[in-house]
Amino acid sequence: MGRKKDEHDAALVKNYISTALLLLMEQNDYQSITVTDIAKKAGVSRMTYYRTYSSKEDILIQYFNSLAHDFMQEIKSRPDITLHQFAVHFLTFFKEHGSLLPTLKKANLLELIFQNFIDNLKYFYTELSGNHQLSASENYHLHFNAGGLSFALILWSESGYKETPEQMAQMLLPFMAPMENPDEPSDN
Repeated sequence: MGRKKDEHDAALVKNYISTALLLLMEQNDYQSITVTDIAKKAGVSRMTYYRTYSSKEDILIQYFNSLAHDFMQEIKSRPDITLHQFAVHFLTFFKEHGSLLPTLKKANLLELIFQNFIDNLKYFYTELSGNHQLSASENYHLHFNAGGLSFALILWSESGYKETPEQMAQMLLPFMAPMENPDEPSDN
């Protein structure tokens, strides 16, 4: 039982620290936020911070990986989910975390997040498809879709999320064609 409690406590500390950083980022310039600021806001010691993270960027990356993991677990629990349902669920997630993209944009951290987003999309695709090695064309396709989706999410956040996730899914789905294996010869 001690191990589960330690894991639970570690998860709580990570949550406190990531929440503290995100709240501070909404109120302050990212570059001016110090470890002391984060630790104080999170209610933890600087030592705890350094035992858990190596940088502010590390906090954000681990936070996004945690969100992506939770999202993936939800999707895995619904093996019959359609692409439309997946898109609505995905867009609902971003709308529920509505301040996230504007906060990251203000801090000039969208590139960091885009790379993390691509990494997580690769993981989603390989886990869901069972194909653990992407071909070059699949990799380009994934990056192309991730870039378009990322910029659509930014535009949506800048509009104040005025469209519903359902409306966004309807607009974006025509651009989200499933990957085909273009390495195979075509009949053309």
